[in-house]
Amino acid sequence: MSIVEMDRDLATRDLRPGFGAEITGVDAATADEATLQDVVGVFDRSGAVLLRDQKMTPEDLMRYLGAFGELEDHTLQQFTLPGYPKIFLLSNIEKDGKPIGAHNDGVGWHTDYSYKEQPVTCTMLYAVQVPDEGSDTLLADCCAAYQALPETMKEKIEGLQLHHSYKFFMETREHGRMKLSPEIERDNPDVVHPLVRTHPANGRKALWPSTGTVKEICGMPNPEGLDLLQELVDFVTQDEFVYRHKWRVGDLLVWDNRCTLHTGTLFDDTKYKRLMHRMWVKGERPFSGARRATTHERGGAKNLVCHRRGRRPRFSHHMRSGGPRRKGIRARPFRKACGKARRAAGRHPTAARRRHAGRPNHSSYLFDRGGDRRRGRCGEQCRLRPHWRY
Repeated sequence: MSIVEMDRDLATRDLRPGFGAEITGVDAATADEATLQDVVGVFDRSGAVLLRDQKMTPEDLMRYLGAFGELEDHTLQQFTLPGYPKIFLLSNIEKDGKPIGAHNDGVGWHTDYSYKEQPVTCTMLYAVQVPDEGSDTLLADCCAAYQALPETMKEKIEGLQLHHSYKFFMETREHGRMKLSPEIERDNPDVVHPLVRTHPANGRKALWPSTGTVKEICGMPNPEGLDLLQELVDFVTQDEFVYRHKWRVGDLLVWDNRCTLHTGTLFDDTKYKRLMHRMWVKGERPFSGARRATTHERGGAKNLVCHRRGRRPRFSHHMRSGGPRRKGIRARPFRKACGKARRAAGRHPTAARRRHAGRPNHSSYLFDRGGDRRRGRCGEQCRLRPHWRY
C-alpha cells in the first residue's frame, strides 16, 4: 500500500482499505507531546493505529497511552504487572507454578468493558513475546459494516438497546469461566447500551453488537433477540470488514472500542509462550444519534472560548451544570448569556420559532478552534455560528 503524508509529516499506510493506520518513523518512547497528539488524531480518524519495532518500558507505555486519555483500571487485579496496576498481563507463562497472566482472554467477538456504564475508549496491546504462529488479533470495522447494512435492517434495529451483564459473561464464557465474588458482582451491575452507537469524535454511526456480555435485546424475547444479535455479528465480522493482525515483538497496537469489535485467536500453548501488556483508556457512556459533546469529551472547560469576550469564560457566569462540577457533566450556557448563546442553546423564542418552521435547532452544533463544522442532530451542517465553540 502506498504511504500517505499526514499531520506533522507522519507517514502512514492503511491497515486495510479505509480502516486503521500503521505509522512509521515514530519512536513512541521518545516522541514529544505534539507528535503523540498527532498520533491520537490519526487514531480518531482511522479506528486503530499500529507502531512496529517499539522498545517500551512500563513508564513509556503509560505515557504513550496517557496521550489518548485517562487510564482505566482493570476489573480483575490478580494479573496486573507488579507495581503497575494499569498494565494487565496476557500470558500462558507460569512462575513458581502459578500463571503470571490471563490465558486465552479475549477469544470471541466483543468490545472491551461493554458491561460498564462507560466502556473504555480504546485498548492497547504491546507485544513482549509472541508465538511463531497463531494468537492473531482480528479487528472488525463496525462503521463500514453499518454503512453496508440494507436500509430495511437499519430501520429494524434503530433504537434497539442491549442488556450487558458481566456476571452473565463470566459465568458462561468458554475460557476462564468463574463465579464472581459478591464484591466484584456489586461493583459491576448490569447496564444497557444502544445497538447502534454514534462515535463522539467524528459523528459516524457504528454497529455495536458485542457478544459474550449481552443477555438480551431489550424488549425482544429470546431466542429471537440473540438470533438477531448473532446475525449482526456475523455480518460485521465478514472478511471485507476485518483486519487480521499478525504479531511481531515490539508491536504497539491501539484500537478504538467505540467503532470496532475484536477477537483473539488460539495458539499451541504447549509449544509457544506469549506475553502481552494490555492497557485501557476511560471512555464515555455510549449514545445513539447526534448530541452535543460534554466538556469532558471535548477537553474540559479550559478549551471553551467566549466569542464575545475573546477569552475563556468563567464557569459561574457562562455555564451551569445543574450539579457538582464533575467529569462528564454536560455544559450548557448560563441564562445570563447573550441572546445569541441562548438561541444556540435552543432556549430562546427565536430558536423555538425556527424549530416550528421546520428549520434545524442549532444547539447541536459545536465548532473547534480551527472553525471546523460539526454535524448536529438535524444531520446537516449548521449555517449559524453559535456563540460557544470548543
